[in-house]
Amino acid sequence: MELSYDIQRTGNIISLLIPARKYKIFYAITKEEVLPAIEDFSCRLLLILENISFDSLADFFGLTARETEILVNTLLQKKLAVLNEDGLLTPSSLLLNKSNISTEKENSLIKFDEESSSVNFDLLTLRILPNIRYSEDKFGLLEIPTNESQINPSINKIIEEFSSQFKTFLNFNKKSKRDIDSTKLYKIMHCEKEKYVHIPLDIEFRLSPTDEGVPDITRFVKESSKFSYILSNDLEAQISDFLNSLKPNPDYGLSFKSLLEYFYDDVLIKYLDNNKFNFSLWISNRDKKLTGYGNKLTKGIIGPIYLEPNANIFFKELGSLIANDNSNSSKYAYWLTSSTPLWGANGSDLRKFNEGIKEILSKLNNPIEQITFFSTEYKDKLKNRYGNRISNAVTFVNATQSDNVEILYIPNLIALVQYHLPPDPDSSLTVPIGFITTDPDKLELVRKLVNERISSGPIPRKEWGDFTIEDLFDEEDLIKMRGKFKTIKTIKKVKRFNIKPQ
Repeated sequence: MELSYDIQRTGNIISLLIPARKYKIFYAITKEEVLPAIEDFSCRLLLILENISFDSLADFFGLTARETEILVNTLLQKKLAVLNEDGLLTPSSLLLNKSNISTEKENSLIKFDEESSSVNFDLLTLRILPNIRYSEDKFGLLEIPTNESQINPSINKIIEEFSSQFKTFLNFNKKSKRDIDSTKLYKIMHCEKEKYVHIPLDIEFRLSPTDEGVPDITRFVKESSKFSYILSNDLEAQISDFLNSLKPNPDYGLSFKSLLEYFYDDVLIKYLDNNKFNFSLWISNRDKKLTGYGNKLTKGIIGPIYLEPNANIFFKELGSLIANDNSNSSKYAYWLTSSTPLWGANGSDLRKFNEGIKEILSKLNNPIEQITFFSTEYKDKLKNRYGNRISNAVTFVNATQSDNVEILYIPNLIALVQYHLPPDPDSSLTVPIGFITTDPDKLELVRKLVNERISSGPIPRKEWGDFTIEDLFDEEDLIKMRGKFKTIKTIKKVKRFNIKPQ
């Protein structure tokens, strides 16, 4: 089958904190400014006549005495004119020497200014970064580490980089193209080191089909109305090294094939060959609308659910269901996260999604709360990483309860099921692939899988939120999970004292 090679499909958006430092830079600029019309024509008149009286200038332009006084003072202050011995205005040496001053061209003036600015330099490559406000939804994001040699670059090096990237600096400060073209850096007088900061960047990973099946992956800084930023080759390489250094995906738990067989998914399974998913063919066929499930109840989805296009689909479906049936008796919605290293490594998109789903669920006659379940692998930094974006969280005590599978289940209404697959086997980056469904048969399968995962180990531990663990389970389930917890404690005790079980 012929592939469509010109497709770019967003597979993930990862928010990263780039280590940076602010520097206070004192510098001088020259700026070519177009003269106001009356000043421009006065200069032309001076060049033609060589000298002119105040009264003649007033008569020529039809000015009052006060207006004439202001015009003359302006010409003198800008050093465009001088007074001769007779008290007449004559062209200054600046006016005479300017190459672009003529009676035919629009006249301009070179203006000299001294300024100072706080400038962000990323400490990985010493590229100038935009001044982005560090909003609350950026707290806890993954940080790219630095080494000792990167943390304190010399002042001379900073001055050198500011000089070579001056146009970039002007761009980040919302200068117009005309301002940028007319502004030149004259000299740098002084540079002072300021505070260490983190600059958040949203890196969008886009997939394009290839003949080999493994897609090409390109990285872009997510477009923003506030700034435009292109990753340098050096910074892109360091981001890649950081992502590749993260703990690899777990090889335990449910395989993608087993997950698809469990849900009788005859669409996605067609793209599996020797347990390898053919991203390229699936993306190409999806673009040709050849990956549908044959009904409106189940829709294929690529990328995290919280990305805006996916979230809109989910919200639309959920909102419609709630509007038509407001009798849901469940108290909670369940979001079982994947244990992949980069799950939820996102700032504003993840926060907006959780705010959106909370608003929709509050419209039920019996409003329900969403509970997010995490693997214990990240429990130490869990609240720091997600506390500003997720309202309620628990952790599985048994880590094997979480793997590459992600499930968002709102009982009797809707579910998301995805498997986090690495499009590049050498990278920790994963792309979630799966479906959104309102199909009753599939929802029942989701219910069983969620129940199995939640109750297969000891009682999950509450991390934060307005709920209690006892609210999540009936008494029978709690008794079973407490029994499992006692079993685990016994096993640990036996191992601790090197006791051989009888």
